[in-house]
Amino acid sequence: MNKSTQGTEPTAKPGNSGRPINPMFEAVRWFARRVLHKLRHNSVSEWIYLDRELIICAADERAARGCTVQSDIQKNNIERLDEVAALVAGRAADLARREMQASLAGGNEMFTCEIGGCVAGVGWSNPGDSSAYFPYVRQRLDFGGLRVVALYSAFVSPQFRRQGVYRRLFQARACDAFACHSARIIICAEEGGNSSARRAHEVLGMEVVGRFRVSRRLGREHNGFHPEQNTLGLTVLHTGPGHWQLNLEAADGERSRP
Repeated sequence: MNKSTQGTEPTAKPGNSGRPINPMFEAVRWFARRVLHKLRHNSVSEWIYLDRELIICAADERAARGCTVQSDIQKNNIERLDEVAALVAGRAADLARREMQASLAGGNEMFTCEIGGCVAGVGWSNPGDSSAYFPYVRQRLDFGGLRVVALYSAFVSPQFRRQGVYRRLFQARACDAFACHSARIIICAEEGGNSSARRAHEVLGMEVVGRFRVSRRLGREHNGFHPEQNTLGLTVLHTGPGHWQLNLEAADGERSRP
């Protein structure tokens, strides 16, 4: 080989029959693999455009006044775990069951509503956590030392909807939070645009504290919390990237004790 041409010819890739590597082809192939990886994880469209809103609602002990826990509500009934997992996750019931077992072991609580021997709905709460993470908007809300119980997702079987199942699950979790865990505040979250959830929470005495809004355009992300006036005296402060803190203001404007 001529010394003047050394280092300018494409090198052969080991185990590739001595064929030279085309740098442009390798760059295109790398980019294609990245795109396929993003598509496989449903993140390309979110990288290009993302617009999400999560509404945070809260209530104090007034929401539990007059509430009664119906006889069809069961708490932490692990004997129904297989049925609950199948109801919520369908074919992915095995994975859901393991996640639910880990959630129960971590201190979260499961409430089921049973009608006619079948699980009609399920709801979760976290009485022992000091914060709540919302994966829909990838934001964490710290409770700042307040006794707060977050009412997590609730699911009602399609065949039992519009029969008051969600209301009974909410009342059972609210009563448990205030009576058994001495909660000062209960909170829950609903996706923006979910008008049925908004109406249900209004009827149940929940007030809107504010809205998490996350938007992304070509990889540039903007997020924030937009507060709303409420009679509970709750405010939310930004404490760091993706982190917020819930505060309860006293009547004189000072933060109250837990």
